[in-house]
Amino acid sequence: MNISLFLQMAADACPDRPALTHDGTHYSYAELFNAAKYAAQTFEAAG
Repeated sequence: MNISLFLQMAADACPDRPALTHDGTHYSYAELFNAAKYAAQTFEAAG
């Protein structure tokens, strides 16, 4: 299992559950997955 699959599975199973907390800000699994997907698409488009 890779981290992308883990994030997708977690986002599907419990999208609103906190996945990451930084400086008092909470990010859900859905938010983290969407941010990671956006970053991957940006890197891919840049070549």
